[in-house]
Amino acid sequence: MRKSIFWIFGIIQSLSLAFIIFLIFDSLSVIKGERVIGLDAQIVLSIIFPLFLLIVEFIIFTNAGTQAEAAGKSREKNPA
Repeated sequence: MRKSIFWIFGIIQSLSLAFIIFLIFDSLSVIKGERVIGLDAQIVLSIIFPLFLLIVEFIIFTNAGTQAEAAGKSREKNPA
């Protein structure tokens, strides 16, 4: 259940971040009057950065879950 919620909100977060990054570079190009960075670099940054962030968040999420399970098991063995 927790992983499915993570994936739902993680994907929504990554898509919105990709859209925001793309719009920021597009807006900077409109303000300057010429391309700030190339369209290919803009698309790559809009995809790679949110994807990298999602992977890092998933690693942190899975490690936090295993540490919490380990802490719960140690509490069961040694009640205070």
